[in-house]
Amino acid sequence: MYKAAYGDLKVPSRFIVPAMVPWPEAAWGLKLGQRVASIRSTGKFVQNNETRRKTLEDMGFVWRLRAASPDKDMEGITFDQIYAALITYRQEMQQGTGSLNIPSNFVVPDCDPWPESTRGLPLGKKLPTVRTKTYLKANPGATDKLRGLGFEFDGKVAANDARFTKVYEALKRYKEIYGDLLVPQPFVVPESSDDWPEETWGLRLGARVNAIRSQGTFVNTNPERRVQLEEIGFVWSPPASERGRKRGRRKKEENEALMGPAPPGVLTEGSAAAGDDGTAAPPAGDAAAGASFDEIFGPSFGLTGDPLASQKEIGKTSPTWGFESNGELEAALAAEEAKTPAENEYAEPKLLSETLSDAADRARACGIITEQSDSHRFNKGKRDKDIPWFNDDFGEGFVFEDVLEALTVYKSVNSDFSALIENEEFVIPIADAAFANDEMMDPEESGLGLAAAAATIEEDDMVKDENGGVESDNTLQKAENWPEHLHGMALGNIVRRIRDGSLEVKHLPERKEQLDAIEFDWGDPMHFLDVPFEKAMCAMFAYYLVRGDMFVYEDFVMPDEDPWPNALAGYELGKTVRRLRELQNFMEAYHPEKVTLLRAIDFVWFPTLARPIDPNEADLTPEMLLVSANGHPDYSKMIDIPMGLPDKIIADGPFFETDNPKLWWRKWHSWDHVKDYWYEQGRRDNAFVLRGMGYPQLAEEHEAKYGPGLFSKIEALMNEMEEDKDEASKETKTAWLQQLTMFQEEFDGCKDMQPTERKAMAESLDTAILSLTAEKSEELLGETSSDEEYYEEDEEYEYEDEEYEEEEEVEEEEVELTEELGLE
Repeated sequence: MYKAAYGDLKVPSRFIVPAMVPWPEAAWGLKLGQRVASIRSTGKFVQNNETRRKTLEDMGFVWRLRAASPDKDMEGITFDQIYAALITYRQEMQQGTGSLNIPSNFVVPDCDPWPESTRGLPLGKKLPTVRTKTYLKANPGATDKLRGLGFEFDGKVAANDARFTKVYEALKRYKEIYGDLLVPQPFVVPESSDDWPEETWGLRLGARVNAIRSQGTFVNTNPERRVQLEEIGFVWSPPASERGRKRGRRKKEENEALMGPAPPGVLTEGSAAAGDDGTAAPPAGDAAAGASFDEIFGPSFGLTGDPLASQKEIGKTSPTWGFESNGELEAALAAEEAKTPAENEYAEPKLLSETLSDAADRARACGIITEQSDSHRFNKGKRDKDIPWFNDDFGEGFVFEDVLEALTVYKSVNSDFSALIENEEFVIPIADAAFANDEMMDPEESGLGLAAAAATIEEDDMVKDENGGVESDNTLQKAENWPEHLHGMALGNIVRRIRDGSLEVKHLPERKEQLDAIEFDWGDPMHFLDVPFEKAMCAMFAYYLVRGDMFVYEDFVMPDEDPWPNALAGYELGKTVRRLRELQNFMEAYHPEKVTLLRAIDFVWFPTLARPIDPNEADLTPEMLLVSANGHPDYSKMIDIPMGLPDKIIADGPFFETDNPKLWWRKWHSWDHVKDYWYEQGRRDNAFVLRGMGYPQLAEEHEAKYGPGLFSKIEALMNEMEEDKDEASKETKTAWLQQLTMFQEEFDGCKDMQPTERKAMAESLDTAILSLTAEKSEELLGETSSDEEYYEEDEEYEYEDEEYEEEEEVEEEEVELTEELGLE
């Protein structure tokens, strides 16, 4: 399984078997890399067991990860032997001037004309060593000699040449058998067929031809191959009438063929139809003269159950009409009459119930209906089609030609596709749609049911307005107005998928040209995905199931072997994945539902590869790149989100309309919804904080919308006071003082600055306020200076009087004390 998925057995030591299909369930979670490392280093599981060792070697087990030296790998084999074998191979096996394509398992035969020294040489296995630089350097002149033989030194190119050669040989054989190169897509070269070269057995030739036509596989980088294909008559753009029969139309083509004119000579008798010389007379009319069997009876006439077998027979054998003479026709008719009853034999007429019962039995036998229910109703059956695997892009087996025909019919009734674009759920009606739940009515009720259905359809033909008048013709709602083979097509859904690039239609020039001819509305080209997403998604899902991841190399191409899906063989998945990574911004902006599908398979985006939606769009600044990754810091820096805040933002938003995925954060950003939260956290100047965090552009946008912040206001006021301090009026200084007082109150609790800066600003505010307060006090004192001097003089006189009176009282007290003591 590992070799089928990765192409070799170089298992990394960390590889673990994925727990998913198609890996064997018994091995899920097995540390295969460690087991392989043990086998290489210690011989575990194979020691003393040559059978197991040989089994691993037959699988291509790599015993040493480091390649052996060229000298040891080519031990006993000289360059002259290699060169002689290559010369003989060119002369006998591959004549011409193209690149040598030698199978990896080719061994030189032990016969003439191969030189004896080369017989038995495993030439195919030695070529990888011959291509190495070490080997070529050890054999001077080898490069020029090998190049002269057309030897390909690039192993990948050589392998690609081998694949093209196989396809080229198969195409030549196909033309020899069928006469043209109109290869149906499901065509596979038969196994074990003597009509085909053995190396082409099992080749999915139809898929290869489709890849060459649609993607340029094999020929994009090699014009010589294109010339080779054109020389054998390769059809690059087959006409619509010869692109293979369309599913759902076989019966219609057969009926048209059988109702057409008879083949030449069928309705003429021998003597009447013969000319004078005894040869058959030509049919009347110029058109019939050049008519072929296929043109009269259609390509589907006489097909058996196996379409591929029928294709083999057509072109190899000529048709047998059964109208030749010699009595063969009469004998056949007589034998047929003997088996069937005579026409005049009386047959008892059947009752209606018996006839309906027989019809029901026949319908049940071929799967049209299933068993009756208890209510005597038949359930509609389903007949599975035996069709090889293919990309069913349009559903229910419809092909692009069917979609083109449906759109043409729609356009013939409507002037444009606007109504169809708006109605994505439109489905082309199916016949007998009046029967509920796709059930057939009871035979006894069939008469009344059909009458009611007819009345319903007639009534639905006209859409009535509010006043009961006829507003428009509802023709396209009637199944009989559509070709029967288009019934059930989900046309509205298909149109939507074509317009957005999900289906591979606009990507192919020939399909786009056909839709342009009917003036199809492609929609906004800015929203179109230039990768057919549904086809790419199928390929990526297969890769994910097999490999277990989405690390796809750019040159990876879907293999044509198990367990890879054959319908996608040759698909260049690596280029598709890289293109999707380049369109990451485009996908996220216009196709988010597709991004969800990619996430389901762990799709890996590489942001460095992502291209802008508009190629002319200027590159984002480092600041905007950071915001596009983390969101606006007003939201992303919140420590805890208040309860109910997200619901309020969603209910009030969005606040900005944009389709640019890089500006997703603008859609729901609103400072008004979070300013109270940040105020409680000590935020006073949001623009100042944004600049400090490295978001100058966001700071300018904030100030432009909400005005300058607190610190900007303080700084502006300080500068104004410094400039106009001497000339400011009394009223101006009073206003300054009021603003500074308000700023001081608002500054309280601020945490936008470092403590030292916050302290310095608080001190500057206090100083400015004290300065204005002092100046105001001086002015008030200057107005009352005269009154104050008068009062001061009165106070001095009063003080002197009081002082004198106190001195007199002291002297009186001293005299009284002296007298009492008798000291005088």
